[in-house]
Amino acid sequence: MYNAVMHMNKLRAPSANVQSTYYDSHGIHSVPTEDGEVHIFSFDKPADLVAAIKSDLPSSGTIITPEMATVDITQGLDSIASQASSVRRLEDEVQYASLGTTAEIILGSIQKSPRYNKWHNVAKTYRLGSKIDTQVKYGLSGVEQESGSIEAPLERERRIRLGRAVLICSELIFTYGEDEAIAQGIETILTPAAWGVQTPGFAEFNKPRIEAAGGIDNFNRNNMEKVVNGHTFRDIPSLKRVIVADRGMSGNKPVNSVHTRVE
Repeated sequence: MYNAVMHMNKLRAPSANVQSTYYDSHGIHSVPTEDGEVHIFSFDKPADLVAAIKSDLPSSGTIITPEMATVDITQGLDSIASQASSVRRLEDEVQYASLGTTAEIILGSIQKSPRYNKWHNVAKTYRLGSKIDTQVKYGLSGVEQESGSIEAPLERERRIRLGRAVLICSELIFTYGEDEAIAQGIETILTPAAWGVQTPGFAEFNKPRIEAAGGIDNFNRNNMEKVVNGHTFRDIPSLKRVIVADRGMSGNKPVNSVHTRVE
């Protein structure tokens, strides 16, 4: 999760009327939209996620998974290199599974950066047995920046397909940097996230705010609404909805959610 909460405290008041629905458990949650169902596959363990994709694959629609869903992040971001072969195997299994459906599978994963021992946080899209897109995370969280393992691409490249864009977790905060001409065409944002993952020192640093919110789960949910309402919907006037696939850890609930602009 984006741990620079000081930044969130500087957000302007929400300017959009937004209705939010939460699914605070791991599992599969299906969201109907006018463009077909979006299936949130929320699992905290990579093997459980891939097993669910293989056994409960919907016949159509879009599947969205959490951020870096192929990575065991309990081992820390500095362990990514040692997990590379496992990640590739899981990706291959998901790609093969995509042969059995017309649904697109948006898989949170990692990808080797051109620089030595550096990695990109990515969302790979599979359809009918092929990888059709890779979206690289540009707006990194504070934890990613400090890890020394994850880096942003040199240039931002946002692809909009049929009015939909993929923004990865903390990129929801950085929508003010989107090219205005591109942003105008975005109606739906699909977000692989790790919002419910508690980073080292997070609880201690935010203890007063967590207590005031009534606990870590309420705190995470409040911050999600603050970001989506105060940044994302405000910065992209054409935006109709944001759908988040999340993972929780250390007893935290995932912040799987659907945020819809109410006219």
